Amino acid sequence: MKVDGLQHTALFGPVESRRYGVSLGVNLLPGHYKICSFDCPYCECGPTDRITSAEIPKRLFPNGGDVVAALRNRLEQDRDSNRTIDAITLAGNGEPTLHPDFGQIMEAMGRVRDAWVPSARIIVLTNGTTLDRDPVREGLMVADERIIKVDAATDEMMARMNCPVGRQRIQDLIEGLDRLPTFFTQTMFVDGVVNNADDAHVAQWILLMGAIRPAQAQIYSTDRLPADTRVRPVSRERLDRIASRLIDSAGVPVTVYS
Repeated sequence: MKVDGLQHTALFGPVESRRYGVSLGVNLLPGHYKICSFDCPYCECGPTDRITSAEIPKRLFPNGGDVVAALRNRLEQDRDSNRTIDAITLAGNGEPTLHPDFGQIMEAMGRVRDAWVPSARIIVLTNGTTLDRDPVREGLMVADERIIKVDAATDEMMARMNCPVGRQRIQDLIEGLDRLPTFFTQTMFVDGVVNNADDAHVAQWILLMGAIRPAQAQIYSTDRLPADTRVRPVSRERLDRIASRLIDSAGVPVTVYS
């Protein structure tokens, strides 16, 4: 299957993001394949290399100093050319917090942002599987927005929706989130080979969201080629109904993206 969404360089974009405006992407992962602690069937980066992702040699990751230098050079060029960005978004080819120097890179990126484009937000998209690591949490606190994936409310649904590479439970995610002062969540709702948007699971998801209390919930559906082509998007109308149920039942602020 064609892998559609791999980024081959440390920086990509900027792109017009549905959620973040003009967003310059940062990829802390290898440029030729995906490294992640999840193997989500909807992922635009394609399937996870599960063997490599289980035991990741540091040599596979881009040098953190080189990534920060590339960001500095790009922001300097943009300012000289009167180009502006709204966000610096860490995403890329899998789970960015798996980089062994994630915390140090975040601190350096924060200094570069402050020097060259202080109005831009630093955003990290993470699946939350590394929140038990002190350097990861410290690095995440440099970000203006920490956006945690919460696609499932039960271990059974997580196994089907996210296909963890290692042992990961909903309780692990809850305990990790308890260590963050504030965070957003993002939830991908899909249908087809896996369906996390049915009424029964949505009710369980709402209970979980009420327990973890994100500052904001972001919900959306796939609009790019997924790793498993049997995954289907859900409609905007269905997302709006889920959002209304979340607000009415748990009082959690929610934004729908489509």
